[in-house]
Amino acid sequence: MWFTEGKGDEDIHVHHFQRYSASHYPEGLSGQPQFLRTQLPVSPISYHGKLLRICWCLRLRLFIENGREIVAQHPFVLLPSHAPR
Repeated sequence: MWFTEGKGDEDIHVHHFQRYSASHYPEGLSGQPQFLRTQLPVSPISYHGKLLRICWCLRLRLFIENGREIVAQHPFVLLPSHAPR
C-alpha cells in the first residue's frame, strides 16, 4: 500500500490485498515462512519533500479469535525502474 503525509488531505491506496482463512492452513502456520508476491506499479514513486511525502509499506493484519487483531507494517522505498538517460 502507499499513503501520503503532509499538508492537505492524506491519501491511502491499497495496491494488493489478499485474504486467507483458516481453511487455507488446516495444520496452522506453525512457524513456517509465508511468501507474498505482487508486481509493483511504476508510480507513484516514494517521495520525501518538505510539504508532502509518498510512503510505501507492506501491512499485515492478522485477525485472531475473540475479535482481536495484530497489525504489522514494514516501510520500503519504491524507486523508478530505470533512471532517465
